[in-house]
Amino acid sequence: MKGGIYVSYTFSVLLFLLFLLLFISGGFIYSYIKSPFHIFRFDIKIDISGRKKISYNNALDEWINEHTNLDSEIAQSINAWTDSCENILENTKFKKRRTKQYEKILNEYPIDRSKVINVYYMRNQTRYIQRNYHKTSYKVQNIDCKKSYTIFEITNRYNLLKDINFTTTLEKYSNNNQRKLMTKELKDRVKTRNNYTCQICGKYMPDEVGLHIDHIIPIKAGGKSIYENLQVLCSKCNGSKSSK
Repeated sequence: MKGGIYVSYTFSVLLFLLFLLLFISGGFIYSYIKSPFHIFRFDIKIDISGRKKISYNNALDEWINEHTNLDSEIAQSINAWTDSCENILENTKFKKRRTKQYEKILNEYPIDRSKVINVYYMRNQTRYIQRNYHKTSYKVQNIDCKKSYTIFEITNRYNLLKDINFTTTLEKYSNNNQRKLMTKELKDRVKTRNNYTCQICGKYMPDEVGLHIDHIIPIKAGGKSIYENLQVLCSKCNGSKSSK
């Protein structure tokens, strides 16, 4: 009887050691096969809550106009990703294997040509939870739309917006009817900047009587309804300018 218990115990120990050996070797094989490198991604989240007729290009331009250092943010993100990959290569035990895996990612997903920038257009949605007959609301963000771009597409858009000093969107800038873009908010900003004063004769118009918002470069000459191309004029100076 004791011999049978001893054999059973020995068999259990051997079985445990075998399982442990398989577990360790399996983990070693998995760590060897699995690539520690991830594909470079740069994610942008844009809140479009409350907008019904949404132009995704306009929303993207408005976001870029608020992030005028986007080009440096992307460059820093690329450098951080590159440094991380190089650090893995320097400290790996499987130099040859890891080098092949890294080169494979660079070949299959080249940063300069792949759509590595993901733009998520998000909407807030109200949900409710009920506890003890009391209903409480809370917000969750859902993805309304996802669009992917190459770095060239985003930086090209960034540079075009930079050329117009991040004052409006490209869609609005190229709009044929520039006068429709003269929003009250834009006019108020120009009035405040010019202190309600005619930029030709110096007439002060705090009551806004006879105050006009003028295009420095006329619309007919290609002028745009942007902050830098607008000024305050009195009705007399604006009329004399228009007659020239």
